Amino acid sequence: IDFKMEKKLLPLFLFVLFFNSFYAQSDKYTQKVAEQTCECLSKEKIEPFTREKYEMVLVRCLFSADGLNEAMKENKLDLSKGQDAGRELGMKIGLKMIDINCEVYMDYSLKLVEEQNAANEDAANKADITSGLFEGIDKSGDFAYLLVKDSEGRTYKFLWMDYFEGSELFMGEAAESFKGKEIEVEWTEKEVYLPRLNDYFRVKFIQSVTLF
Repeated sequence: IDFKMEKKLLPLFLFVLFFNSFYAQSDKYTQKVAEQTCECLSKEKIEPFTREKYEMVLVRCLFSADGLNEAMKENKLDLSKGQDAGRELGMKIGLKMIDINCEVYMDYSLKLVEEQNAANEDAANKADITSGLFEGIDKSGDFAYLLVKDSEGRTYKFLWMDYFEGSELFMGEAAESFKGKEIEVEWTEKEVYLPRLNDYFRVKFIQSVTLF
């Protein structure tokens, strides 16, 4: 690079050096708190792991770190103004712990995701129950649906996809004799893709049926 080019590039180099120095100084307390929180977490054993236990340990580690007040000022946060400031501070410290490659924090974060996924799966598999009057079977489409009208006059459609307890009662013409009778349907809801409509829809799948 010749002398003229060096003169042109010098201001850019100085700006980059100043920016890096300013950024390093502007979050030094945030990093300090993140490092101390990470160290504190690494000394804790959360067994068995639960979200409640982890959050309690994380808050204790965070608030025992030196420089917490300075980190709040550094991020222009005031905990006295409500929980939003606390959540934002926790998010910033969490991001900084990822930035400094805090393995224990990332391991616990992964466990939280796994716990939430398991809870979501349990919720998805949990059966609901609807009671009402049996109105018949809708066979107009590709699948059969049991139609049930509840006490408020709303009609629900339940997809007959697999074998379910009591399904033999509704095969053939036998189902016609049950119209108007009290029925209880145990069902789970899933999101399925319907090619004909080119979209996803939530469908109630029959688990079991009881006639009264």
